[in-house]
This record gives sequence, structure tokens and C-alpha cells, in this order.
Amino acid sequence: MKRGIYLLPFILALFLPREEGSDIVYRIQAKYEAMNSLSARFSQTLINKTYDKKLIERGRLYIKKPGKMRWEYEKPEKKLFISDGKKIYWYLVEDNEVQIMDFSTENPKKTPILFLMGKGNLLRDFTVIEVELKKPIDKDSYQLKLVPKDEEDFEYLLLEVERKRALIERMIIVDQLGNITDFIFSDIKENPKLPDSLFAFTIPKGAEVYRVRGKGE
Repeated sequence: MKRGIYLLPFILALFLPREEGSDIVYRIQAKYEAMNSLSARFSQTLINKTYDKKLIERGRLYIKKPGKMRWEYEKPEKKLFISDGKKIYWYLVEDNEVQIMDFSTENPKKTPILFLMGKGNLLRDFTVIEVELKKPIDKDSYQLKLVPKDEEDFEYLLLEVERKRALIERMIIVDQLGNITDFIFSDIKENPKLPDSLFAFTIPKGAEVYRVRGKGE
């Protein structure tokens, strides 16, 4: 199987001045639980410490409850990640390869991006620490470190959250080997009208298809 499978777990996770960390997280939680849909542009930087490699990708993200996501990777390579709420499809356009796995929100701690869909409970599942990022994308933002209370596939999360609209502008996932996945979100729109057809996927003609099983299956 070709590249892409190891991104699936990640690709399937405000405010008044000087609030306590728990108060800030309550606001984040309430914001994303109340939101029904979201669209944004994203930049995704993967830093592999083991092989000393760095990859930057860009594209557009669409989210619609319940359980629908669409990540359109535009540069440097066209790829497509779609969840229709039941299945996840990871399509590598140049290779005409599709990976399919069941969609589940049963353990959102292991998939931090699901927090953008209002899944999980940040205060219950994490120890929250206010931090100062060395290079914040927004000087007027809240910056939080979230350390999972139970053993997970990642070591901790870093969130940078816009004060005015209570939106997550940046999510950094650091795994147990020190590898980093850094998402930056821009042009964020709350509750846009998104048709269900945006989250439908038809397997292209002649594509190689792999069915991927999750842990414990």
C-alpha cells in the first residue's frame, strides 16, 4: 500500500481577557458543539523527526454535522479526504488509489480533528495548560497545551484560538516520537450552507481500492 494510510487517524480532535484555562476551554467546547457546519482554508505541515523530513500541503476544508468532512488538498499534490458519516475515503489522485475505512466517533481523543466537529470533552479528557507559542499566527489569541489524561497515540495538542470569534486558528499535534502535524486555518466561515453532495464520493474508474481496518477490528 502506498503513502497516505498513516495520515488517516489524524485526518479522521472564547473569549474575555485573562480567563482561567478551564473557562477558555468551556468557551471552545460550547462554540464547536453549537456549530452545525464550517468551511476554511488550511495549511498542513508534517514534520517527521525520525527521517528529518518536512512536508507542507494546502487546501480547503468543509465540515458538516453529523460526521461529514471534506479535505481538498490542492498543493503540492491533489488528494481528497471525505467522510460521509459512515465511511472515510482517502483518494490519491495521481496514483488513482482509494483507501476506505469505517468512520467512528466513539473515541475522538485518538482523532483530534474530530474536535472541530464538536466531538469529545476537552476538560474531561485533557489537562489544560495556558502557554505562549514562540511564533503565534495571531498575537491576540489564546494559546493552550492539552495533555491527554489517558495514554493516547499522541503526546499533546497545542491550540491557538482567536479571541473575538472563539475559533480554532491552529492545531498542533505532537506524537510520542516527537513528530508534528501542524494545521493552520484561515478564511473560516461559520455555519455555511453545504449540500450533502459535497460529502459524497464515487470510486473513480480503474482505481486501486484498499479497505483499511481500524485498531481492534
